[in-house]
Amino acid sequence: MNTQLIMALCFLSLGITYVVLSKQQNSKAYQFSGIAFLLAGVFLGVSQLI
Repeated sequence: MNTQLIMALCFLSLGITYVVLSKQQNSKAYQFSGIAFLLAGVFLGVSQLI
């Protein structure tokens, strides 16, 4: 497996974790970080699959 694809999967899992934490803690900082990690994971994954 490609290392950048693995990094994209790590970003996606971090994003999901931070979004879940933002729902539990009612924190906008966690929500912003989660969305940023999700976007980074999606962009990196799509760039590897093209």
